[in-house]
Amino acid sequence: MTIAQLRVMDPNTQTFYVIAAGLNFSLSLTLLTFSYLRPATLVTRAAATAILMAAVAMFAAGYAPLLPSWTVVGTNLLLIAAVAVLHSGVAAYCAQRPPTPDRCGWAIVALSAVPFWYWGLVQPNGIYRTVLLSFAITAVNGRTALRLGRFFIQKSGGVPVAVLGVLFAALSVWMGVRGLVLLTAAPVPVEHRGANPTAWVTVFWYIVLTSLIAVCVIWMEVERFQAARDDYGQARGHLLGATAATRDNLLLLWSAVVILAVGIISEVGITYQALYQDEDRRLQTGAALVSEARVEHRVAVVTEVDTLAGRRAVERIRPIAFSAALAEIVIVMLAVILTRVIRERDEQGRFIAMLSHELKTPLSALRMALGSEAMYRTARLQAMRSVEDMTGVIERCLLADRFRHGRVSLDLQRCDLGAVLRELCAVGALADRTVLEVSDLPECKTDLPLIRVVLSNLIDNAGKYGAAGQDVRIAASPKARVGKHGVAITVTNAVGSAGFPDERRVFQKYYRAPGAHRKTGSGLGLYLAFSLARLLGGRLHYLSTDSEVSFELWVPAAIR
Repeated sequence: MTIAQLRVMDPNTQTFYVIAAGLNFSLSLTLLTFSYLRPATLVTRAAATAILMAAVAMFAAGYAPLLPSWTVVGTNLLLIAAVAVLHSGVAAYCAQRPPTPDRCGWAIVALSAVPFWYWGLVQPNGIYRTVLLSFAITAVNGRTALRLGRFFIQKSGGVPVAVLGVLFAALSVWMGVRGLVLLTAAPVPVEHRGANPTAWVTVFWYIVLTSLIAVCVIWMEVERFQAARDDYGQARGHLLGATAATRDNLLLLWSAVVILAVGIISEVGITYQALYQDEDRRLQTGAALVSEARVEHRVAVVTEVDTLAGRRAVERIRPIAFSAALAEIVIVMLAVILTRVIRERDEQGRFIAMLSHELKTPLSALRMALGSEAMYRTARLQAMRSVEDMTGVIERCLLADRFRHGRVSLDLQRCDLGAVLRELCAVGALADRTVLEVSDLPECKTDLPLIRVVLSNLIDNAGKYGAAGQDVRIAASPKARVGKHGVAITVTNAVGSAGFPDERRVFQKYYRAPGAHRKTGSGLGLYLAFSLARLLGGRLHYLSTDSEVSFELWVPAAIR
């Protein structure tokens, strides 16, 4: 057996390898993206690295005739090393610790190097190489399946752990049976002995199993993050927001969609190549008789056979490709629907969490006040303040629900915002802490009740979360924006114990700064102010300095 014989490869086998490599590159990119968006993963990075190593090995195997001869040894060792890296990630997940190298797996890699070198370069034999590869992968994946099984039984692992364990067990059995079948198969001709015996069925099921493993890996990580949040919430004794859980669920959903889409495309490619191979074989058999009879036209006959095989393969793959495209469209549509459902559930979860947390404090104050034998003036004021807090929370919730369902109607009318500000500052709870500066303002055409809600929320937010005893400064002056005349109203307060809000999230629904939870609030005030300002044709911006927090509201002036 010569090296030249080793470097001969069936073009169909080359195509199978390249398609599998493309799938692996896509899966690795998906897993790495998930790891980037969700740090502190245990098994995802290891899985991404392992699949990337498999992609390099598949790509090198596909282009083996163009690469140095030693790559036939390196690709097989790289595949075994990939499953060893994946085992280390699974072991880290089960032990809840950072990944460490799998010594047993790397020992199998080292022990396989010499046989691969001998059957790859000294005495090339593709059957023996494949048998050795199958048994080595069976050993490593069998250990991974056992590790997952023990973790599932001892620590009540979730559904993704069980599914991943079954997948690794199936992969181990498949590779073991494949090795035994090849070992007991009839000897191949000498001229084909150096080639790898890879059929389209092998690549087809490899794509299915690898895609499912990638989905299960992300599923496992999401379940671990959710379990950690549940434990934290129970330890702290309060409900946590559902935003992080929703984000993880959406990441899982769309990662699965991407993996399924890439897997379907790969399977269509494999199916087309298998159909082409089948048609080509059938036509070559018939053309052999013709070419023997007319030797001078042999080249033309072979060319015509290849063209006809491609046409027939396209005709046979067309309904399969149409079904695959339809399946991808259905999958994306279902994912969009599930995304909306998940977000609505998140909305409901955050709403319930907000109500249960924010109504506890005023209810406790009411209970204490009403439980006293003689309700003194201080207790009565505390009870009234608690009732007002609860009323404010409920009113904001109702307005937010109306806005969400598009049931907020506008009644535009001319008004003097200076007079509105004077009224709000005079009758509000912050009358003794408000410093108002109003210039000569133009009239504005807006919805008076809604603009009062916006201004009230801004003033209430400044008084509640500003520094205790410090004034709340309100300034109103004419200001043009993008060529339009209008009024700019700035509400400024010194930073209190709640600290600075997150500039990126300050107008998000239910957002409250970490230090703001000591006071009653709904997390809807600034969200409503921002949303209503846009509805009224204005804009609301967050401004801050080293010691102050400011919000600037711009309202367009009425056209004269």
